[in-house]
Amino acid sequence: TGSTVLSLLISLLFVNLAENKVIARTIGQYGVYVLICLGIYAYMLWKGKGISFKYFGYSVKISFPLMWHVLSLHVLASCDRIVIKRILGSAATALYSVSYTCSHVISVLYHSMNSAWSPWAMLQMHEGKIDKLKSASRWYVLLFSCAIIVFLLICPELLWILGGDKYMEAKYVMPPAMIAVVPQFIYSLYI
Repeated sequence: TGSTVLSLLISLLFVNLAENKVIARTIGQYGVYVLICLGIYAYMLWKGKGISFKYFGYSVKISFPLMWHVLSLHVLASCDRIVIKRILGSAATALYSVSYTCSHVISVLYHSMNSAWSPWAMLQMHEGKIDKLKSASRWYVLLFSCAIIVFLLICPELLWILGGDKYMEAKYVMPPAMIAVVPQFIYSLYI
């Protein structure tokens, strides 16, 4: 979660400061992840932990279908920007990208909540407490829905804080982008 927030803030900073917005956003978003991964790898090497190819091969076999799932999500997430750039141009794409990135606050909340919910839900299923899980899931969905409503009420202010006056015309993109996280959230209850 911290890396996502840091990536978001650095991307916004780079986009506001740079002339080439696309490269600034790419470096801001993925540069943070690369640096964190390199830091973790260096720490593992320093502690003397090596890579076990036995476990590495096993994990690749298990996660191979997931890699295609995640890759398709990234392709799908990029298609909107490609279409907007081809139809409306780079300026509209920049407006859309900043407002869409601001709406990722909901995604950060969703992933944080899901990280706590998933282990608990698996434990309840394992213990056969399905009724308790059903009851709790209703409250869980209600809590997330209330959080979405709160963020919908403050999304123009959030865009103003993170992007400034020049991006305010994109405030109409944020509510649909935030609401689009709801099906993802409900989908995660079943996976």
